Amino acid sequence: FIQFAFIGGPDGGRWQVGELTQGGAAQQAGVRTGDEVVGFNGSEISSFDEFRTQVSAADAGEVDFEVVRDGQRVVIPIDLSTRVKIIGTVGEDIDVLDNGDQILVGGSPANGAAATAGLIEGSTLVQVNGVDVNSLEQVKSAMADSADGEFTLTTQSPDGVSSTATIDLGSEVATTQPTAFVGVGQQAVLETQSVPAAAWSTVTTFSRTAQASIVGVGKFFWPPNIYAFVSSTITGDAPEDSTTTATAAEDTPAGASANRPISIIGVAMLGRDLSSENISNLIQFLALLNIFIGIFNLIPLLPFDGGHVVIALYERFQEKRKRTDQRYLADVSRMAPVAYVVISVLAVVGILAMFLDITKGVSM
Repeated sequence: FIQFAFIGGPDGGRWQVGELTQGGAAQQAGVRTGDEVVGFNGSEISSFDEFRTQVSAADAGEVDFEVVRDGQRVVIPIDLSTRVKIIGTVGEDIDVLDNGDQILVGGSPANGAAATAGLIEGSTLVQVNGVDVNSLEQVKSAMADSADGEFTLTTQSPDGVSSTATIDLGSEVATTQPTAFVGVGQQAVLETQSVPAAAWSTVTTFSRTAQASIVGVGKFFWPPNIYAFVSSTITGDAPEDSTTTATAAEDTPAGASANRPISIIGVAMLGRDLSSENISNLIQFLALLNIFIGIFNLIPLLPFDGGHVVIALYERFQEKRKRTDQRYLADVSRMAPVAYVVISVLAVVGILAMFLDITKGVSM
């Protein structure tokens, strides 16, 4: 409520540029972080999803990118970049851009395999697996020899320093087809609300978060999902249904992250990143986290509070059934094996999640 009424919450589908891909079309055209996007290629834009749809349908060439800057509507001509994504099996992608003048390395996770290998966003890509490349088709052709997941990218920094990074993206790697690319990441436009509107937003947000938390808890305790997470972490391959970490690109909404459990370390990383953006994001994140923890704690199994509630209800039911004033006490020790299994699962998942948070990092 405090966020919606006094600090500001997301205003419907309105969004502004939160980050720019180094060397991307938007940055080269003069788009700035904080610009509110209202139109693309002659069409009004009412949401980030609509913007992504418009970009995916656009052809290479110049388009009009309309923003509101300092209260004024500004039309910025943009020569669209073309992009391919190098996709591995560890939940990480690497963007490769063709901005018309050169082939550039785009975004990749800050603590991922590419960054660890020394790949720098915005540097010029000159070789793939030792083969000179001057187009995205040549990149795709050179990457065809990297089916085992390991490959080398030779780049040149803006100051002329060349370097070669050996990158391992898992058991196999593939390259997508070229698509149009603008190179902007979204950030919600914040707006304060009246007290009645803020109260209603609080109720609806709580309801949506509680529903999503229930679905998330169900997925978490679904045995195939637990097995997939544990096995993929041990083998180093991402599960088939995992999503890649968000980069400064329009193909993933801000706030997206790898589709896996995170530990307290990952929570701290997310809190740090959100607090650096604005206090509203941090407050919303903490509120969502508390709602999720509350729902998680209501699981009707020991050692959660939900398990104690179920036992108390069972004892009350037995007292009513036997029509006695004497208190009925259930033999909780019979539930000990179940509690041990739950604790063991949580311990294994927690340790693996901490390992991934430390080695792979977490990004919104």
